[in-house]
Amino acid sequence: MTVAEILAEVLSRLDKKAEEYSEAEQDFLMFKTSAQLFNSTVEKEIYHMSRKHMVSKHLHIMQERILPQEVISDKLIDLICYDILLILYGQSNSTKGTDS
Repeated sequence: MTVAEILAEVLSRLDKKAEEYSEAEQDFLMFKTSAQLFNSTVEKEIYHMSRKHMVSKHLHIMQERILPQEVISDKLIDLICYDILLILYGQSNSTKGTDS
């Protein structure tokens, strides 16, 4: 994949994640609901969603449990998406003047 193809895939997945994790014009609704249910924060819930990919990355690189390139690439792109979601959530809160 080229850088342009990777970025296009990131944008495509972010669109899908926006549909999956939001509802009725409420951004981050699923993460907000999860945070309320588990006495957590939206940021922590986004982080928790990314952990399974972090573990795969760790096993692939540090413990040399080599995954097929397509699989590890998929997980790394998802990690990028979750990091972008964290940035977007932080920006949405800073414009609203809230921290939760």
